[in-house]
Amino acid sequence: YWVEGVSSKSKNSKEAMNHFWKQQFESAKNPAIWFSKGFQLKRAADRMFEISQKALLKQEDLFQRSIKDGNFRNGTHALTKKEEKLVLDSEFNGVYFLLIGFAFENILKGILVSRNPTYIQGLKVDERLQTHRLVNLFENCRVSLNQKERKVLENLTKDIMWRGRYPIPLCLNKMISNEVGVSATNMLDAYFPNRDLIENLFQKLKEAK
Repeated sequence: YWVEGVSSKSKNSKEAMNHFWKQQFESAKNPAIWFSKGFQLKRAADRMFEISQKALLKQEDLFQRSIKDGNFRNGTHALTKKEEKLVLDSEFNGVYFLLIGFAFENILKGILVSRNPTYIQGLKVDERLQTHRLVNLFENCRVSLNQKERKVLENLTKDIMWRGRYPIPLCLNKMISNEVGVSATNMLDAYFPNRDLIENLFQKLKEAK
């Protein structure tokens, strides 16, 4: 009897857990969950921008001073501990683009779920949500894009799929690129190209919701 009781209790506990996780899964039918995650990632990305921006501006200032003071000779300069930290902080620009890409993805999928609640039912999500390709998601949300916006979103898709997470993609062909570098006039434009365009795209999504 005792063994049977334990077995019965264990079975009930498992059923309760399965029911709980099913509820968690189906709660994603609520688009607010996707929007919340998306804007949480956007906030984190903006924080990465702030840290990197501050470091880049200080780096540029220290660089100009080192030239003026004669500490930068023969194209080389030994970094101080402070400068090393600034270099590391400036490299958060890569994390910014990864998080921005994920933010777009969540908000776009939230819009799709709001319009098509049946995209989440049963034990899996609809195939139309099983993509990282931001241009396709924008098109499915019926948000118009110009050529420059498409190019930026294609680049962000690369950040999502591999560039922001791994040193290399799954195959060489995905690494080879025909992208043309931006003609930046300062360090911020070089590290954060098209940031204004990205912010405008977020505004488009707010209106699309």
